[in-house]
Amino acid sequence: MLPDTEHGGVFKEYVAGLSLNKLLLWLFILTVAIEAVSILLRFGFNLQAEEITSFVSYFTYGLRLHHGYFGAIILIVPYFLLKTTYIRNLLIIAGGALLLSDLVYHFLVVWPVTGSPEFYFIYPQ
Repeated sequence: MLPDTEHGGVFKEYVAGLSLNKLLLWLFILTVAIEAVSILLRFGFNLQAEEITSFVSYFTYGLRLHHGYFGAIILIVPYFLLKTTYIRNLLIIAGGALLLSDLVYHFLVVWPVTGSPEFYFIYPQ
């Protein structure tokens, strides 16, 4: 367990003090981790998101929600949190990793393997 300091802990101080290079490194590491899980689920367990999440289409009026959309939204939030560097850096890492992972998954993994990026804006019928 990390010891607490008067500023909220070693982890918070580390994240708040990340240089641009370290921030990008953590973004890359999280992107690779998310991508590995996505690839394992799709090709290891033969699970396809449109089949598993099709029930959501009722609530989204047929629009398909990609994790990259959530990443893009999360990336907007840090611009409003300029003074909270700890949370800002975490949001940049999480949002960037979600967005990049979705793009890599559809355009660098699925497309070459299946012949289609399978990046649908609406659920296929």
